Amino acid sequence: MYLNGGTEIISQDSVNKIFYDYIPQEETNLNYYGMRWVYTKQFSKPILMHSGLVENYTSNMFIIPESNIGIVVLVNTNDYLVTNNLLSNIVMPLLGEEKQEMSGNPYIRTHTLINIMYFIVTIIGLYPIITINRWKKKIRQNLC
Repeated sequence: MYLNGGTEIISQDSVNKIFYDYIPQEETNLNYYGMRWVYTKQFSKPILMHSGLVENYTSNMFIIPESNIGIVVLVNTNDYLVTNNLLSNIVMPLLGEEKQEMSGNPYIRTHTLINIMYFIVTIIGLYPIITINRWKKKIRQNLC
């Protein structure tokens, strides 16, 4: 629908307003935001992007207007690391740009580090609960 000017669902003017009535997001004037769409010029061709997520799902839509290409990616997880790799692994090759090659498996390595941090924070949070009886004994001894 977006690539075909609205195809009798909405007008071409509405499509243009959705995509191109925007404000700059940063001082470089490479990224713009409007009507929940990001218009970016930071690649070899301009890209329109829109994403959404709920507790267990992520969706991303990429439109490359100059190439008349639309991509929709639906992921059955709400994972920040997965969605960050969509541009480099799916969209970049369609633009004629190289994928960002990564050595090893950064996804597993990054999630392992995040899980270790969660574990440490959990232990720090549970420590007072685990040691509460010891503190109660000390308080009783000091009162006597």
